[in-house]
Amino acid sequence: MRHLGRCRSAATVVLIVTLGACATAGGFRKKMNTWVGHDVSALITTWGPPGQTFDVPNGSKVYSWLWVGNTVVTTNYYSYLNMVQSGAVTYWCKINVTAGRGNVISTWSAQGNACKSR
Repeated sequence: MRHLGRCRSAATVVLIVTLGACATAGGFRKKMNTWVGHDVSALITTWGPPGQTFDVPNGSKVYSWLWVGNTVVTTNYYSYLNMVQSGAVTYWCKINVTAGRGNVISTWSAQGNACKSR
């Protein structure tokens, strides 16, 4: 019986961690979706000027923002192997917003490992 209780506790912790990770990405999508249908000028006023803009052949315009954050470097020493292993991760997010007629935002896309809601 005790073993079953521990498994349930472990499963609960895994579920909470998993749902927390999903909520962060979901929160980002939810926030970005609130911009669809709004004038891109309001977004530029809120976020600042985009790093790049592109004209699309259909008459739309793509606005692009790139955020690059911290780089986290980790180093581990494995004494039983007498070996050092290092790694680095740079956090970034690139967001593209497309605005069509009347400068109204129609779509958005995001790439990167830091495209998450705060």
